[in-house]
Amino acid sequence: MPVAAYLPRVIALVTHLHRPAAPSRMAQLIEQVSADYRQQARIEVIETTLADLLPLARELESRQQADVILCSGAAADYLRQHLSTTVRTLHLGEFDLIRALVLARDRASRVGILSFGQPYPELAAMQALFTLQIREHTYTSLEQARAQVEGLVEDGFEVIIGSPTVCQLADAAGAQGVLALDAESLRHTFDSLVTLGARLDETPARRMPRRLREQPAARQFNARHRFEQMLGDAPAFRATLRLAQRYAQTDATVLITGESGTGKELLAQSLHNASPRQQAPFVAINCAALPESLLESELFGYEDGAFTGSRKGGKPGLIELAHTGTLFLDEIGDMPVALQTRLLRVLQEREVLRLGACEPTAVDIRVIAATHCDLTARIADQRFRQDLFYRLNTLRLAVPPLRERIEDILPLFNALLAHHSRASGMPPAGPEHVQPLLPLLLRHPWPGNIRELDNIAERAALCLGTLDDDGGVDLYTLFPELLHADTAEALPPAPTDNLRSLGKAAEAAHARQVLDRCDGDMDEAARCLGVSRSTVWRRVRKLT
Repeated sequence: MPVAAYLPRVIALVTHLHRPAAPSRMAQLIEQVSADYRQQARIEVIETTLADLLPLARELESRQQADVILCSGAAADYLRQHLSTTVRTLHLGEFDLIRALVLARDRASRVGILSFGQPYPELAAMQALFTLQIREHTYTSLEQARAQVEGLVEDGFEVIIGSPTVCQLADAAGAQGVLALDAESLRHTFDSLVTLGARLDETPARRMPRRLREQPAARQFNARHRFEQMLGDAPAFRATLRLAQRYAQTDATVLITGESGTGKELLAQSLHNASPRQQAPFVAINCAALPESLLESELFGYEDGAFTGSRKGGKPGLIELAHTGTLFLDEIGDMPVALQTRLLRVLQEREVLRLGACEPTAVDIRVIAATHCDLTARIADQRFRQDLFYRLNTLRLAVPPLRERIEDILPLFNALLAHHSRASGMPPAGPEHVQPLLPLLLRHPWPGNIRELDNIAERAALCLGTLDDDGGVDLYTLFPELLHADTAEALPPAPTDNLRSLGKAAEAAHARQVLDRCDGDMDEAARCLGVSRSTVWRRVRKLT
């Protein structure tokens, strides 16, 4: 008889110095976002004090009421030292920090930031975006956080950004606390907590909590993206999508190539969601993100006692957890050669041998691999096995870089800008703010591809719509990567009528630049631009 899918139990603990009289903003935000995950997990929010944190967590563990406990950095670090239950950290990203700084800018000219454990690496790059004096400190204990808050207040810092506890410390010291948390970051956290693929028609319900506990922080078992969500009309891009939709119906291994930031994982997720395996797990791992020893145990798993420090009872690897679904191996070109040999056997025999095991386990998986590397060059350098390459290279998909999708840049930018405006709750940037950006977008070489375009759109959504009448900061400060000296000098006068005219003028100027680089060869220019020869001729004619 089929067993109902197990819903993992997630307890979000919101800690305070003193219990608030009403639900805190952080608790309300978690409740709001968790409503979208009711079909995938049972999520409960509990507000508590630092003094009651450990007793409460131990009670939850003794009663087996939580598969995962979720809390902010300092609290999570503390609980990990005392519990065997999996404890996950609410990670604050770049977007959270920008949003908090935008709010702080309206309240004070001097802003302090307190982060647990380590500083925000993005902060240095953001300094130029805000006309603020910003000072950042880190802390590892409550006493240290309290002392740093008091020091900031003594130095005249009126607003302090941080966790709920930091905000309470700031309020007690006479400053204003701003919570560094956003709904989008919460969604990323919940995405990594839940799994749609581990359906228990296959395993006893009692094993599901263990499976969830064994997942590392970066692991996600659900694919969110679909072909219909992928925007772009460039011929090369549409051809890749048509081919991918055909490949989705097979079980053959797919190798996706393309530069970093072109959307290779989005394409892999879309392949999975269009395939007969769409209801099964989509298990992704970045082969370049983990050291060799950890990558081996993550991929293949291990038996009880396989090595010093191994978990009691052993652990299934990612390959096993992808059973009946798709295993996505990102940055396969950076996989250590020793592990390539073991992976080759998995592809050949469709079975996996855990570390320390005597008998292999059969697996039913579809493999999708991706790389930005030239694998043939790595084969020549003996950094990649030739026989593995031929196993992976059954079906091939090449994702074109953004600079070869000129006609897609503005539609993608507009879609990303609208998304980030909605997500941030900030006023949308008006045409007068966006208009000067458009020709710059079409001229930029986009070394970071769509990931870089997304960063620009997010920055524009947060900053352009909130500028004062005098602009506050100029485009050189907000978007230095778009305004190289040679680019700025070559900019044509901006049209004064509407955005459609500006887009056409910028396209025409870009077409002229490409044609000049091709020494006037119209056919070569058309190939580089991904359009027809007649289109190039029409664009260039507008400049004459």
